[in-house]
Amino acid sequence: MEDARYLKRKVKAGRIDVHPSECAIVVYYEVEAYILGDAGETMHGERKQCQKVIHLGKAMSKSTNIPQLSQTIIEKCKLIHPSKLPELEQLLSFLQKRKKEQGSALEEASNKRLLAQPSAQPAQMGDIETYVDMLYEEMDDKIKATRSILQLVRLADNLEDLALNERLLNSLSRELRENLTKNTELATNIVQIFFFFSTFSNFHDIIATHKIGFSCLSIVEHEIKQYAALKDAYDRKRRHYKAKKITKEEMIAVKKKFEEDEFAQDTLLYVALHLLMNVAEDTRVELKIRNKQIVGRLAECLKRQNVELLLLVVTFLKKLSVFLENKNEMVEGDVVQLLVPSLQSPCEPLQAVALRLLLNLSFDPRARARIVELGLLPTLFSLLAKPTMPPGVAGCVLYHISMDAALRTAFEAGDFIATLMRMVLQSRDGRPPTELIALGINLALNEKIAVSICGSGGLKMIVKVSLKTGDTLLFKMLRNLARNPPVQPMFLEVIDELAGLLMRTQDDDLLVEVVGILANLLIPDFNYEKLMEEYGLLDFIVQRLLPGAALDDLVLEIVVLVRTLLADDGCAQMMAKSGVIESMIELLRAKQEDDEFVLQIVCVFYRLVLLPSTRTILLGQTEAVSYLLDLLYDKQPTIREVCSRALDVIAEYDNEWAAKIRMRRFQAHNAEWLRAVLNEGPPEGDGYDQGPADDAYAQDMYVEDHADGGGAHYYSEYESGRYADEHRGQGRHPDDRYGQGHYDEAYGQAQYDEGAYGQARYGDDAHGQGRYGARGGYEHGYAGGDYGGVSDEDDDE
Repeated sequence: MEDARYLKRKVKAGRIDVHPSECAIVVYYEVEAYILGDAGETMHGERKQCQKVIHLGKAMSKSTNIPQLSQTIIEKCKLIHPSKLPELEQLLSFLQKRKKEQGSALEEASNKRLLAQPSAQPAQMGDIETYVDMLYEEMDDKIKATRSILQLVRLADNLEDLALNERLLNSLSRELRENLTKNTELATNIVQIFFFFSTFSNFHDIIATHKIGFSCLSIVEHEIKQYAALKDAYDRKRRHYKAKKITKEEMIAVKKKFEEDEFAQDTLLYVALHLLMNVAEDTRVELKIRNKQIVGRLAECLKRQNVELLLLVVTFLKKLSVFLENKNEMVEGDVVQLLVPSLQSPCEPLQAVALRLLLNLSFDPRARARIVELGLLPTLFSLLAKPTMPPGVAGCVLYHISMDAALRTAFEAGDFIATLMRMVLQSRDGRPPTELIALGINLALNEKIAVSICGSGGLKMIVKVSLKTGDTLLFKMLRNLARNPPVQPMFLEVIDELAGLLMRTQDDDLLVEVVGILANLLIPDFNYEKLMEEYGLLDFIVQRLLPGAALDDLVLEIVVLVRTLLADDGCAQMMAKSGVIESMIELLRAKQEDDEFVLQIVCVFYRLVLLPSTRTILLGQTEAVSYLLDLLYDKQPTIREVCSRALDVIAEYDNEWAAKIRMRRFQAHNAEWLRAVLNEGPPEGDGYDQGPADDAYAQDMYVEDHADGGGAHYYSEYESGRYADEHRGQGRHPDDRYGQGHYDEAYGQAQYDEGAYGQARYGDDAHGQGRYGARGGYEHGYAGGDYGGVSDEDDDE
């Protein structure tokens, strides 16, 4: 670095979110620093994820002018771009409602405040040495000394001076190690003293130097074991009371003593866990804590009753859950069941953070199954409609559950579907929430739910809202609905509107969905020829099958639509005369490496050979049969199966081709022997395994022809909407968020990639900022310095 001359710093603003427990806005940003040489070349660079916590305090009340406050925040905080004004107003409105609804819920739910101000004589900084000397006296003197020191550390201005007093810190850490299991009050006071140091990142070295984290872990382990013993003793006394072995007065005394001991334990656990969570912002420290089985200890603490302690424990678990190992341990430890009381708690901040933790766990299929097994769907739907809950989180959890086909049946009972459709179709903002549409997209794949959605005019209403908003996701939902045979006849009432839309819109994404809807409609006795003539579908198809005329997504859907239209003999003749078959062959040449295109084009050829009017053209005027013979060697069993069926039909009607087909199959049958004779290695895959198709391209491969009685036609799950959201990661369009199973920033960047856990994976306030970037969470409110009266503080840790 001797040649370094210049330092370049760049700040990149990120997303904004609400603080999970405080009345504050969290702003995420990224700092890039580069050291440049004389020529301007980059010699060294670093990137750090940071956050700014904007504490609103008294500025937020039930009478606050939200637009004015939003404008003020944007003017003072340069990290928030003016374009985010609507989003900021929405977040502030949420905070205002949460504060109004919350009221004193936290105080009512907890009999006492865990960190209440101790009643003691006012402490003075000038007497600090006296307090240190008292730590060497009797237990009562030690407790009095720690009370006085605790008063001093509550003032952030005193922390720097106290941090320089090595004698004080050494004495406190020594007393904690020696008495952590002997006197609960003394241990609580000392841990609380170090807790206030831990709220600022620059004092974390003090915590590490004096091994306070290790002492806190020992305290947590001891108190959990001690609580189990206390609970057993209390339960034994209750049984004695029921058996009339002790009097009522004795039982009242026992209960009072148990509650006092429980509260003392809760207080000690609270400060110990809070300190650990604060220092865990360093990934190395968090890894050490994790290796000490902190996840299991926190899970045990979820059985407690104190709301403040539960709020902290759930927040800590949410912070840890962004890593695969921790998430797996939580799922295996049945944390989902332990979260049920918190999700149903009257304390809304506890509900909100528990819901966010459940979102992180719901990326695991085992957790999703457990949610359904515990009957949490009614709770999630109630939270979905609750304005004080974090926007979209409950909807995302329900969406994750709907990705599993086996779990969709849980939505059939009750009024879940009616509630969902009411929220989707009666959105106040005009556009339904994205996560709710995504939930509807997945649920539309269930036949019984699809009937429920479309019944009583539901289909007409969805089409009306779709045409009004032009929302591509709503049309995707219609496409999935069209896959279900019981509801396909209902589309006859809206098919004219959908076909007419093809002629009006130029939006490629919308065209993909509308063409997909029409391609899925296999309606018996429907006059496809009339539909094609009335709306010019033939010209639409021919023009877009030309090379480069449309996106691959749209072309693929058009190929599927052609297969559907071939159910009508009149349509087949029109397309054969218009050059569609030649276009299909050209497309096959161009896309021969794309299995999806090959499969659908082969399905079209199969439909063509079934119809007498098009069979002659296919056999005599095109090279389609030669391609079918070549594809008998394809590595995909589904493609091989369709080719085999098509060649069977061809051999039945054309003797010349029949001889060629028999010869090719004979060669294939003896391919292994030929390879042995020629000393050739086996080719990739068995090219002639004629067993049933076993891959995801086709389920229910052959169904009876509904139009002309000409045998069977190919109908695959792929053809009917293979791109549905149940296949995460297979969405064709890069902007198809739900086809790919990824969230965008509207969800909080929850790109949960099973193969890259920890790479900006989860989408609430604690995630999306890199493997262990600055996570907006409960812990950073303290690290930001709110104990010191700082209203707007950066935290670069």
